[in-house]
Amino acid sequence: MWIPQAVFQLFRISEDTVTSLREENAALRAEQRLLADQITNLKITADWLRIQHNQISFERTALLNKVYGINTPAPELTKQPIVDPSWDPKQFSFDDVGEELAKKLGLPTYSTQ
Repeated sequence: MWIPQAVFQLFRISEDTVTSLREENAALRAEQRLLADQITNLKITADWLRIQHNQISFERTALLNKVYGINTPAPELTKQPIVDPSWDPKQFSFDDVGEELAKKLGLPTYSTQ
């Protein structure tokens, strides 16, 4: 079967194209690493700020109690729990999920066996 040269050239990849794709891939990987490091740094900073806020809030309520005798609750910033994205709160029920699924979800099991 004869294939015209123009059709064959459509599927040919030049060395310049391969080199530019490799350079682009390397740049994207470097950017991904940089963003991953920035996310880690932001998480650490957010945790530090949360702890500092909680400490200051507790100290403030203790001082108000000691000086003025006013008992006020201390507002506390907490971390949001990581929830499985497939979990749908509308489908939640209090039915027993079973021992195997409870172990898989990390819930305590109360089997007597």
